[in-house]
Parts: sequence; C-alpha cells; structure tokens
Amino acid sequence: MKTKMHNGSRLLSLLLAVVLVFTLTVPALAAEKPQDMNLRIAVMSDLHYLSPDMIADTEDFEHAFNSDRKLLKESSSVLREMLERVRADKPDILLVSGDLTKDGEQECHKALAKALQQLQRDVPGLKVYVINGNHDIRNADALNFNTADGKAVPATRTDPEDFKRIYDFIYSDPTVIATYTPPAGKEAGGLSYVARPADGYTLVVIDTGRYSSDNTSTGKNEHETSGAISADLEQWVIDQIKAAKARGDVVLGMQHHGLVAHFDVQPTILPMYLVNDYERLSQEYADAGMSVMFTGHSHAVDIASATTVAGNTIYDLSLIHISE
Repeated sequence: MKTKMHNGSRLLSLLLAVVLVFTLTVPALAAEKPQDMNLRIAVMSDLHYLSPDMIADTEDFEHAFNSDRKLLKESSSVLREMLERVRADKPDILLVSGDLTKDGEQECHKALAKALQQLQRDVPGLKVYVINGNHDIRNADALNFNTADGKAVPATRTDPEDFKRIYDFIYSDPTVIATYTPPAGKEAGGLSYVARPADGYTLVVIDTGRYSSDNTSTGKNEHETSGAISADLEQWVIDQIKAAKARGDVVLGMQHHGLVAHFDVQPTILPMYLVNDYERLSQEYADAGMSVMFTGHSHAVDIASATTVAGNTIYDLSLIHISE
C-alpha cells in the first residue's frame, strides 16, 4: 500500500480559517459524479467546547487552563463565529469529527446540541452529523469550575446512551439509514451510524472511541486517547460500504482517529492519533469502495492518501482544532 502526505495541499485552497467548505470533487470522485451532483460540505473538528456557565476565575480553573493547550475561555466565542460562517456559506451538510467537548461534560454536549439544532433552523435543509472523540465519553476529567467556594467539582459525565439521547436529532434523522449494534454484552463502537445526506452519497460514521471495558487497554469503563474498532464493527463498516457501492453511491467516512499517517514518524511517536491497525483498515475500506475519510484528533490541517495494491485510493482529511 502506498501512502502520500500532502502538507498545504491545493485541495485545501477553500479552507476558511477553521471551517472547511468545499465542493466534493477530489480526483477519486470527479469522474463518478456529474457536476450538478456536487455536495457542499462544511467541516469542523475538535471543538473542545467548554460552556461559559462552567468557567470561573478561580485557582482550580487557572491551573486547568495553564495545564491545557486549548483556548477554553474563548471556546464559546470561537464556536459561535464558526457557526456564523456556516450560516453564511449555507452548505449541504456539516460534519463534526469528534472531541465535541472539553472532557465529555453532559452540560457542554447539551449546549452544543442546542446550538447545532438552532443552526439547522437557520439554514433550511442543512444536515448535521457528529461523532464522539476520545474526550467525549466517560471522561473522569469532566469538571465544573463555576462553584460557590471556587473548588472544581465533577461535571455530569456522558455515557454512550447519554450521547445518543443528547444528539437524538441526528440519530433519528430520516437520512440515517442504519445504526450499529454491538454484540450482546459489549458497547464498543455503539455510536456508529450510516446516513444518505443526498442522493448518490453515503456517509459511514465510525465510533473509534475506547471507553468501554470490552475495548480499553485497562478493561475499565474510562476513556483512552487511542482509537480502535472491533472485528465486528469492522465487518459492519465494510458491509455498509459495499451496500452503498451497490446503490451506485460515492462513499464517505467520518471518524475521530486518523486512518492514514500524515507524516513519516507519526506511527512511531504519536500512534495514539491513528486508529489501531490503520494500515490494514485503510486498505480494507478503500478496496470496499470508500473514497474519503474525514478525521480529527491531530489538531492539524492536512490531507493524506493511501493507495492499495489493487489500485484503490482513499483520502484522509484531517482538520484543524478550532479552539486551540
């Protein structure tokens, strides 16, 4: 399998600050769809949103703020500006590829969900799709800093079922045609789903998070930075890709963790930013018929591609972290 990294690729020429709005005509897809079937996509990733209601000028917050590399105080303002850009651009769909919240605070998920629903009301016909990142589910670091005595207290943690409930307006959207159900007694990958946002396009959204005892290295129900998918979820994804290709659709994917390495030593020094077994998975997805995977997690902007022995190419679009 051949892999190419493209820093500053011309495919990013329509990047507007931290929101990517573009017509989906990367080379692998250009021959598949006529010009009048282009799909305009806005993309955001790694919002790490922290509600202003949970921030206070306290010693505990300043310690957390100084220990993190994110503009937590500004995350609400940045999010508001990014949503305004989406309102102005009026794309067909908005993708948000994980790490929606600082540390999986339910209060922050609810506020974000409310903002996304308002965005849909403001942009008629806009389809919104999100997936969890490594910060979003069962995160013990979820804290509320806005307390009477100035001491941080645990915020409400988010379990997988909470995530589905909060973002039910997405999971119950008529364009969602399939959801993944893990085998009995397991939870890993359970937030995965498939949507057809427009005729001729299928989006396979993959939950690569490690937050359940059947998928973590410790065997605990606690979040981990790295990403992985089970053999059962992998087969489900491949089956969904093949079904989409049988319909004649262009197949897109979205997950939090990278599918293709974006620089030569990434697998060595930052393996946790690539989904486990990424080389084999990228080949399997490409040969099944997936053309593009939207990812996040790396807090960078880059496009990388991998070409299989059979000559099929898949593009990994890793997008910028908007609150850093």
